[in-house]
Amino acid sequence: MDIIFVTGMSGAGKSKCLKTLEDLGYLCMDNIMPQLIANVVETCDRNKESMVVDKLAVSVDVRGGIFFHGIFDALNALHARGYMYRVVFLDASDEVLVNRYKESRREHPLAIGKRVIVGIEQERKLLEELRDRCDVYIDTSHLSENDLKQKLFDLLPNRGDTRPAVILVSFGLKRGIPMDCDVVYDVRFLPNPYHDPALRPFNGQNREVVNYIYADPKADEFVRSVADQIRLVLPDYVRNVKPTLVVGIGCTGGKHRSVATTEHLASLLQEEGIAVSVEHRDLFKE
Repeated sequence: MDIIFVTGMSGAGKSKCLKTLEDLGYLCMDNIMPQLIANVVETCDRNKESMVVDKLAVSVDVRGGIFFHGIFDALNALHARGYMYRVVFLDASDEVLVNRYKESRREHPLAIGKRVIVGIEQERKLLEELRDRCDVYIDTSHLSENDLKQKLFDLLPNRGDTRPAVILVSFGLKRGIPMDCDVVYDVRFLPNPYHDPALRPFNGQNREVVNYIYADPKADEFVRSVADQIRLVLPDYVRNVKPTLVVGIGCTGGKHRSVATTEHLASLLQEEGIAVSVEHRDLFKE
């Protein structure tokens, strides 16, 4: 299993870090008592095939109160059982942390009824050894939420994620555009096999239909230009928007041109090593 422990100073961005890891396909758990960590890891490991859980991210910090002191015993126990893990430590300057608490109007977990700076100073002492043992250290003092997200993408590559980076959906415009498409292309300008009685009963997966459409050089030129656009925007889209880009390709009925175009586009992207999923919404509809 790929296991990450997220810890660090309160107010440094641990919740935002977990959200990003969730986007990367991790099962995320916030504020787990260290004494329960071994049980959580072993339960996920035993059931990783049926649960489809092979990446786990757990947030542990001083909110656990007296239980937090068991963090090193928990990490050592995992190591002794053969589990590998990474510790991500988030930090920020005292001034930034104080200002963040002022903006949120929340109390520091170690300074209930006291000045925030008292809790920050106490927390730094408690976390000093854990900070020294971390694998990834991130100072969020001058990072926006988006900057933190990009930094995590850089430092924690998406190991073993089997989700598609691109979902291609063919559809018929006469039945409406799929609501969840991020980008839509209209291919009604391509030669329409529907007008050939011999080809009308078939669909865009049929070789004769494909040959009919791609007899026009513009068809291949168009698909290759779309593939170039996707390759250009995909890395930043995954970083800044969401993990999967949904591309809709529509023709009139969703049976011929959109299907053939989607299949060709998928093959071009796959040749570039991009994980692609293909859906034909209206393939068997009349």
